[in-house]
Amino acid sequence: MTRPALTGRLARWAVLLLQFDITYMPQKAVKGQALADFLAAHPIPADSPLNDDLPDEQMMQVKKNEKQPFWEMYFDGASSIRPARPPNIARARAGIGLTLVAPEGGIMRFSFSLTEPRTNNEAEYEALLAGLEIVIDVRIQHLQIFGDSQLVINQVLGIYKVGKVELAHYHRRALELMKQVPNVEIARVPLGQNVKADCLAKLAKEMANTNEEPPMFIGVYTRRVLEPALLQFPRAEEIPYSS
Repeated sequence: MTRPALTGRLARWAVLLLQFDITYMPQKAVKGQALADFLAAHPIPADSPLNDDLPDEQMMQVKKNEKQPFWEMYFDGASSIRPARPPNIARARAGIGLTLVAPEGGIMRFSFSLTEPRTNNEAEYEALLAGLEIVIDVRIQHLQIFGDSQLVINQVLGIYKVGKVELAHYHRRALELMKQVPNVEIARVPLGQNVKADCLAKLAKEMANTNEEPPMFIGVYTRRVLEPALLQFPRAEEIPYSS
């Protein structure tokens, strides 16, 4: 029995077939003379029209240089100590805010209050992790991440070292989640460009829930202001007098 020298998938098939006393015979290439004989035996008529209409032609086109649209994610975290009067004890509170912008312009906003006290840097990391988990859950493939925390952004980029132990596990988890997004970028933006996520984080911090409370749903609407003509104050003699 001959054992053909094969590689890759053919080699694995050859190994499996050997245990059944079956020899794999690789397909031989068609020789040039055989192809010439076939064409000579089956000539194309001179008046035969040449048809270049290929089926599914549009589906077979691949644009390698076309850039894929990116989603944008803005994140922010907030933390503070709520003052309390004796004998009450001051309670730390923290919240995170996220804004996801689709390539078509649609916007999704998220605001979460954290169940445990966290520092500002920890809250920033919590916001980044929450955003990445949402992105992975909805299977976003191309993502640009923006945040205003110089420490968190530079630690994720490897520019800053993670000096504090309490931030090490956050940093490690962030890198693990970012690896699950095929194409991801992260950059720092000024606070002025991260206002919406910052407001959502502060809102969650101020409206922090306990574990027993259900989620809050807050609507932000547009209200028309009072017309200038109605802002004229009455004269003193027009104000009704009450004894």
